[in-house]
Amino acid sequence: MQSPAESLHSEASCSICLGYFQDPVSIHCGHNFCRACITRCWEGLEAHFTCPQCRQTALRKSFRPSRELANIAEITRQLSLRGGGGAAGWENLCRQHQEALKLFCKEDQQPICMVCDRSQAHRFHAVVPIEEAAQEYKEEIQGRLQALKEEREKYLESRKTGVRKSLYLEKTENEGKKIVREFKLLHQFLKDQERLLLTQLADLDQAITRVQEEAVAKVSEEMSHLDTLIWEMEGKFQQPASQFLQDIRRLLNSCEMMKFNPPVEISSDLERRLEDFVQRNVLVRGTLRKCQDNLMFKLQEPTNVTLDPATAHPNLHLSEDRKQARGQLTQQDLPDNPERFDFEPCVLGCKGFTSGRHFWEVEVGQGGVWALGVARASVKRKGPMSLTPKEGVWALEAYHSLTSPRANLRLNPLPRRIRVSLDYEGGRVAFFSADDDASILVYTRALFNGERVFPWFKMGMGARLQEIAQTPPSEDQSVTGQLMSPLDWLEDLKNEIEKRQAKNATKLLEEISQLDTLTQGQEEKNQQLDVKSTVSRCGKVTFQLPVDVSPESEERVCNFSWRNSALKETLKKLQAIVTLDPNTAHPDLILSEDRKSVRRGEGRRDLPDNPERFDYWPFVLGCQGFAAGRHCWEVEVGDGGDWAVGVARESIRRKGHLSLCPQGGIWGVEKWGGQVRALTTRKVTLLPLRWVPRRVSIHLDYAGGTVAFFDADEGGLMFIFSHASFTGERVRPWLWVVGARSQLRLCP
Repeated sequence: MQSPAESLHSEASCSICLGYFQDPVSIHCGHNFCRACITRCWEGLEAHFTCPQCRQTALRKSFRPSRELANIAEITRQLSLRGGGGAAGWENLCRQHQEALKLFCKEDQQPICMVCDRSQAHRFHAVVPIEEAAQEYKEEIQGRLQALKEEREKYLESRKTGVRKSLYLEKTENEGKKIVREFKLLHQFLKDQERLLLTQLADLDQAITRVQEEAVAKVSEEMSHLDTLIWEMEGKFQQPASQFLQDIRRLLNSCEMMKFNPPVEISSDLERRLEDFVQRNVLVRGTLRKCQDNLMFKLQEPTNVTLDPATAHPNLHLSEDRKQARGQLTQQDLPDNPERFDFEPCVLGCKGFTSGRHFWEVEVGQGGVWALGVARASVKRKGPMSLTPKEGVWALEAYHSLTSPRANLRLNPLPRRIRVSLDYEGGRVAFFSADDDASILVYTRALFNGERVFPWFKMGMGARLQEIAQTPPSEDQSVTGQLMSPLDWLEDLKNEIEKRQAKNATKLLEEISQLDTLTQGQEEKNQQLDVKSTVSRCGKVTFQLPVDVSPESEERVCNFSWRNSALKETLKKLQAIVTLDPNTAHPDLILSEDRKSVRRGEGRRDLPDNPERFDYWPFVLGCQGFAAGRHCWEVEVGDGGDWAVGVARESIRRKGHLSLCPQGGIWGVEKWGGQVRALTTRKVTLLPLRWVPRRVSIHLDYAGGTVAFFDADEGGLMFIFSHASFTGERVRPWLWVVGARSQLRLCP
């Protein structure tokens, strides 16, 4: 316990310099310091002024002079001088023996007197003269003091670095610019295509209107002739017999000739153009729909689905996290509540949906019988039920569609993970392979009748379904599965990073203030011997680089960058990588080393006459074949010689002459003699193009049976083959180098 003299000395001393107060001031929290000490401690700060003693922070600097405390400090200083020994006069005597402190105990690290040295407490301790100990510890503290100053410099440098824009903020800003740029290009592309389609539709409308106007004019002309003839014949009835019979043959012939011929509504060519436009519109809608689905899967957060134990059939065993269900033979003893299925081994998800777009993924495993999809809230729970859309269930059962009648789905290989996609307003339930985004089954025009629909699962014995674990949403984020704007998502991430940086800046200021307090105090402490706590405090202060962003935020930045890349990749996803097959190339053709380009050579090369090689026409096929899905690729045809491009069945004739038309297994377009023609039948179809394209884009929809050709530079449709019959065969890209100056190259 301190003596009154020691307490007075402590109260009259500054906690920073440890000396008596010089011009004392009181700050925002009420603690007192020398004006010079606190000013030096807060040097360089513009905000967040922290008290060195209690750590309370204020936004503004506030000094209130304390004259009474200055007087007390001066009186205390005078008393200490009279007591001998300066500011430490009262502390130079042993508290127990009132003898001078001339020795230093290294074991207890404290000054002692001569009597203490002889006492039982210090008899076997290492003791040295106090001046010698003071010099030794001054050197140690001086080294620690230098280390503290270096630590302070690290904090200052870290604060300066924090002021500069964070690397992660720069990354979010760059990603935002990329998003704006990509969507701007996408918007412009869609506007151009919309303008092109509307222009073509307007041309068709004008052509049909012109035909109708011509038909109306012709009908009016025929009616005028009829009116004249009727008037002439009615006049004949009023004439005498001799006049009536004159020129009677001409009149009768005129009557015979005036038969009603209904006008042709539109020409066959115009009808074909209209049908082509309708097919093109169907292709555009399908492509846009697939693009929307791909973007939703890439950008939208999956819905977090958990299973509702109150609906689970007694034969279904749910995991503790309610993410997995397994069908077993033994029944559990469960209450027969109204929500529980008692006949079909089914279970519903906890969360239902009445709007928006949502998707989730399910691991179906390899064994047992299972089904999954969505069901209306009113779906039958008791007794047998019909698992069809009519009964409120839209589902996939072990690669069968639960339609009426059921349909088998031919899938190879069988997917292990299924993605279920729900578009409530669009009335659409779709199933995809989560591994490669391949479509499995789509229900359109689903009637939910305004009811809430739930994820629905059915499992037979041995079957196991597991919802792929998703990160649960935060408390302030609703799990709606709605597609969030990438820019809004990026703005939230940016705000989170800025908030963490502000927190780091505050922490840095506190650490720097603490270091200032410690280092400034040690310079005065060199004159004293309370080295135990001083050395201990110095060892505890080490620089810790503040975390710029949390690992979660860093992962979100990287994930967002991946999503932005996925956005760009999705727009190119339909583009197939095609190379040329040298085993099929005619001997007159020369392929490039990368098998991307082909041209005519000077003469016939000496190549093996294998069964795959064309020997009559200078054809070559692509290495890649397609038996499902949608694919597209581009061919740079240049502006030189003649050419033909398209697709061909695997079984196309390789030896001798063959028919260049769909009946011969080829769907293509050709340039011949300055004209572009479609290889429709033996009599080709001339295409009314304003110019010959330099790059041709070929779009294949195997399931839809369509092959479309576009001008890759202008985006306009050249021709479309609809109702193409591939007869289940694999089809391959097909190229024909017609002219000697022709060179074809696959892009990219």
